[in-house]
Amino acid sequence: MFGLDGDSEPEVHFSLRERSLSTSPNGGRREEEPMAYSAPVQSPTPNRPGSPTGSPTGSPTRSRRRGRYLLLAAATVLALMAGLLASTSSPAHAAATLLSQGQPTTASSQENAGTPASDATDGNTATRWSSAFSDPQWLQVDLGSVSTISQVVLNWENAYATAFQIQTSTDGSTWTPIYSTTTGTGGTQTLNVSGSGRYVRMYGTARATGYGYSLWEFQVYGTSGGTTGSSCGTTNAAQDRPATASSSESAAYPASAAVDGDTTTRWSSAFSDPQWLEVDLGSAQPVCQVTLDWEAAYATAFQIQVSTDGSTWTPIYSTTTGTGGTQTLAVSGTGRYVRMYGTARATGYGYSLWEFSIFTGGSGTTGGGGGDGTCGTTDAAVDHPTTASSIQDNDPGYTARYATDGSTVTRWSSASADPQWLEVDLSGTLPICAVTLNWENAYASALAIQTSTDNTNWTTIYSTTTGTGGIQTLNVSGTGRYIRLYMTTRATAYGDSLWSFSVYTAGNVTASVPPPATQPAPGNCPWLNEPSVAVATRVAQLMGAMSQGQKDAMLYGDGSPAYIGQIAGQPSLCIPSLNLEDGPSGVGDGLGQVTQMPDGEASAATFDPQYEQAYGAAIGQEFAGKGVNAALGPTVNMVRDPRWGRAYETFGEDPYLSGEMEIGRAHV
Repeated sequence: MFGLDGDSEPEVHFSLRERSLSTSPNGGRREEEPMAYSAPVQSPTPNRPGSPTGSPTGSPTRSRRRGRYLLLAAATVLALMAGLLASTSSPAHAAATLLSQGQPTTASSQENAGTPASDATDGNTATRWSSAFSDPQWLQVDLGSVSTISQVVLNWENAYATAFQIQTSTDGSTWTPIYSTTTGTGGTQTLNVSGSGRYVRMYGTARATGYGYSLWEFQVYGTSGGTTGSSCGTTNAAQDRPATASSSESAAYPASAAVDGDTTTRWSSAFSDPQWLEVDLGSAQPVCQVTLDWEAAYATAFQIQVSTDGSTWTPIYSTTTGTGGTQTLAVSGTGRYVRMYGTARATGYGYSLWEFSIFTGGSGTTGGGGGDGTCGTTDAAVDHPTTASSIQDNDPGYTARYATDGSTVTRWSSASADPQWLEVDLSGTLPICAVTLNWENAYASALAIQTSTDNTNWTTIYSTTTGTGGIQTLNVSGTGRYIRLYMTTRATAYGDSLWSFSVYTAGNVTASVPPPATQPAPGNCPWLNEPSVAVATRVAQLMGAMSQGQKDAMLYGDGSPAYIGQIAGQPSLCIPSLNLEDGPSGVGDGLGQVTQMPDGEASAATFDPQYEQAYGAAIGQEFAGKGVNAALGPTVNMVRDPRWGRAYETFGEDPYLSGEMEIGRAHV
């Protein structure tokens, strides 16, 4: 309002009324007192006699200055009123919620067992994830449903990324960048982003140090999209189910009181840490929500865990900042058993729950480590590093890698003894939901599938003493970087033998196959990598460096029972091991499963170059699949021998067609 008080300067008064309402003692509503603001303005000069009505008097400068004051005051009032109207009439924006804490988290690798992926989303800034010391690496969190992402906070340890992306995905396979930089600063980076997805990951491509990538916390903020898959049910699946606990304060507070549907009875534990309360749902079910109705003695740090067997547990929620009261937790996991595992109490008493409610539905997950809850169809083991307890006859044709090479014509075979094992490094901690064993006739009747995060401590996720052989597809639930088949009893007198060992994960989550380790030349070999030096000179250098024994071994073998085509390497001379086999009828000499090819001379009668190339390609696949470095077949053989007629070990007598066949073989 405008007020004129004698000769004093008028003041502009206006009120900022927030219109916040509070309840008065008598039950009515009262408005909060408005905030007042006053701005002094110049007093207008009365019109002089004879001047036109309303025209300014005095000097033009003073008049303009007064006009500016009035305009400024009016503009200030209008601007503040407009701002007030905008702030009171605009729809409120929903506050961003921390979506990532306690959610299933996986990574491309981890430095060691003490720095797992889950430590980056546990809400604890004293624990961290750290990767292997190589590029690229990634850390991924499953939010449980497609959500709107508005902010990502990276709390880096000293080993940070200079180049990285924040990516989102709806399926855990196809990724969309929503942030990218090549000038990462480390420290705590708060990134305002815009995107949506169920999965969010940091994808690092360049490290700032010689160490890996390391995050104290990886926080994703936004608006949750709710549970994916079918909706979360409203029936308490835990009510009246068998419940057990680590302890009870007394007989008056049993575990069963937390699942009886009565909010006046409760379970209460002993006054120590840790403690747990467990419910058996009767069968493996997808768990989408857990509600904890705490008595005053609540947990500040606890996990919700699931298990298929009551022994091996997978966290699906974790916090160190529990609030007590009634906590409703949106989770994603699958298991028959569900438990609250408390590690820190808020009071000097134990842990105490009026009710522990579990709701099922949604897609769940198998293993709690990423994916979309559906067991994938991509073999996560293919071409990943594979080792075994032994190989048959120490024959390289049966090495462990043939069980994970993606081919069903090659195989791993062990020595003829018990126990044996085959192990795969998946190159990242993954949620494992199924394993397929494609046995050769020599199978195991008693076996276990085991997982590990550190390649030392193993957890059994499947076992049997009545193995059937053939193709066995096993539905399992576990998380680990390493997975192995541990066999204790053979069904035959031979060793254990697998055409393929396939591993499948929730949501087709896989890790990149690591590049082979760089192997420096073990000896001083000046004849290598010197194209400017004449070949004859380099041959002379090599021959001059060889001892007589090394020359004999290269020509005649080393006295081992191995086939003569298997030549042991000479590391000091930088000569690798070689495996040469006859052809073209197939790779023989103990390598097994020989494919009998058509007679090379017979095929030559077709004079069909395309056929010869296809024939050569088939031979190449056979040889390469069995680890053969060279085929002795692609020669032109003019031998006539009364003992067996034309020599059959070569590809024929026609140089052109033999060449076409070799072209096809070499292309494999």
